[in-house]
Amino acid sequence: MNFRNIIDPRSLSGTGFLSVLVTILIIAPTIGSFWIFSEYHKQKDELVKIRGHYTDLYKTRLQDDINNTISFIDYKKSSTEERVKALVREKVQDAYSLASHIYGTDKNTVPEDVLKSRIIETLRTIKWDNGKGYFFIFDHKGATVLNADIPEMEGYDMLDMKDMDGNFVVRDILSLAKDKDTGFYPYRWTKPGALGITHLKIICVKNFEPFDWAICAGFYVEDMEETIKDEILDRISQPSADKDRYTFILEKDGFCLSHPLDRFHRKNVIRETAPEIGKVYRELIDIGVKNGMAYVEYPVEKPSTGVIATKLTYGVFLKDLDWIIGTGVYLDDIEKIIKTEKSAFNAELKRNILIILWFSFLLAILSLIFGFFITNRLYQGMNLFTDFFRKAAVSDIKINESLLIFNEFKLLGRLANQMVEDRMVKEEKLKKAMQETVTVQNMLKNITDSMPSALIAIDQDMKILQWNKKIEKTTGISARAAEGRLLTDLLPFSPEETEVIEKTFRDSIPYTQTRVMETPEKEKRYEDITVYPLITHTVKGAVIRIDDTTEKVRIEEMIIQSEKMMSVGGLAAGMAHEINNPLSGIIGNTDVLKNRLLTSLPVNETAAADIGIRFSDIKAYAARRDLPLILDNIRQAAGRAAGIVSDMLSFSRMSSSAFSYANLAEL
Repeated sequence: MNFRNIIDPRSLSGTGFLSVLVTILIIAPTIGSFWIFSEYHKQKDELVKIRGHYTDLYKTRLQDDINNTISFIDYKKSSTEERVKALVREKVQDAYSLASHIYGTDKNTVPEDVLKSRIIETLRTIKWDNGKGYFFIFDHKGATVLNADIPEMEGYDMLDMKDMDGNFVVRDILSLAKDKDTGFYPYRWTKPGALGITHLKIICVKNFEPFDWAICAGFYVEDMEETIKDEILDRISQPSADKDRYTFILEKDGFCLSHPLDRFHRKNVIRETAPEIGKVYRELIDIGVKNGMAYVEYPVEKPSTGVIATKLTYGVFLKDLDWIIGTGVYLDDIEKIIKTEKSAFNAELKRNILIILWFSFLLAILSLIFGFFITNRLYQGMNLFTDFFRKAAVSDIKINESLLIFNEFKLLGRLANQMVEDRMVKEEKLKKAMQETVTVQNMLKNITDSMPSALIAIDQDMKILQWNKKIEKTTGISARAAEGRLLTDLLPFSPEETEVIEKTFRDSIPYTQTRVMETPEKEKRYEDITVYPLITHTVKGAVIRIDDTTEKVRIEEMIIQSEKMMSVGGLAAGMAHEINNPLSGIIGNTDVLKNRLLTSLPVNETAAADIGIRFSDIKAYAARRDLPLILDNIRQAAGRAAGIVSDMLSFSRMSSSAFSYANLAEL
């Protein structure tokens, strides 16, 4: 056996063998590749999840750190007014105690005016908070008795004085002292060294009954807020045991209020640091001011080791303080975990690839051995039939059934031998029939040529098929020149006559049309044009008879199929039926493989999803590996074999026409 024939895709055995080979070579690597691809992406997703998990944990830690700091700031801010009230209450109480002591000590020995002057001058010298805090006193009529900040106002009536909100400040103070003895009064007033008169000030008022005075001391809330800010900055700037975890505070312009690193502390981190660091802080500030919070990830030097590492910084914008308070954490621990997981995955992936390659190799070898064995037996059977048909065309040889292996081939062999025997019986009949056929054909040709009528046979396209001697003589055009040309190009037909021909085609019944011809000598001649439908299993047309006398004789052409060809055709039909069985399997399985690999059917997509693969990826891989072309080549090879079988079947079909004797006169 020639191995080249077994792998020849133009042969049936070669097509079967190559189909098995190609299928194995495609399916095994495809399944292995998609499994590896799926595992790779699964591990990749797992690494992303690990990174995301640890990043979320770090973000939670950063949020907790910032929230703790914000809670401390909120606590400090919430106590602002209480601290202001406590401060001014303490100062007023000190002033009241001092005035009461002076009054109680000298009230019986010193005139009242002197006592008042001693108290006023004593309180005038007492100031606090770098001179911003001072005492002032109003009498019961609203006149200023003491103003340590602006002495020029002493002696003036202040009853009509209003604050920014339109409140009569002095009147309210006197009413508060008279009704409650001690109390607090907030109002908006000028602040030394500051612009505008909208600064909130809280004063403590206490009634000094001996002189009917209202002793007052005030403190601006803004000053207390600045004090609280300093306390917050002092708290945040406290050194931490972990050098890599710290909190910093920025203003919106980039000025750093607090930072454990000297290169950032009390500097503008946008303009006075490296451009890449300044860009990060600019991004943190912009996003934080816009969204209220921001996460920024960037590489920077790690304080504890001095090594560059990725840092995740979280910042929150405190709108009332115009601060960006932030903290951060280094992500190098996450990278170490991911690197370890990735190394373990790569080792496992390599091991699995080797296992798949070895399994695919063994499967391919076993499949090739099995396919080669089956194809070899198929080739032997096909070769026997090939030799038989080659010799049967010229002799009466029979096939040796004992050499056939497959049951289908044995059945074909028996049928072939039976047909050979039948052919031998029928050959004698065929010879006689062929002689009779030739005799009849010659007789029909002689009849049509000897008829006095002009006979023209045309097809349904009005092309001339036959042209007898009479019409040759009439037109001067030979049959060879006329056949194949349009009838209307050679003979003049009126529209009515053309309609008769078309009606014959349409109705399949004969029609007759009479026309009057006028010769050059002005002689009228009557011709009957009779059109007979011509319908056979191969040709559809009409026979046109033109004569002057009697009815037309319809000419029938009969084609007798050779009896010898009928015998060989019958043998071919039997064999074609048996060959169609394996061909159907090849074509069907190729179509099934194409549907399952290349067609987007719900069942295909479900099966792919069950093993974690997208069907679109299978189709993309198939396109990349030219699977559609390979399957089409298999299908085309099987189609060519099916075409050969179809030609054999067409060859075997016999005509249903037959000759019979008839009386021409009766026709």
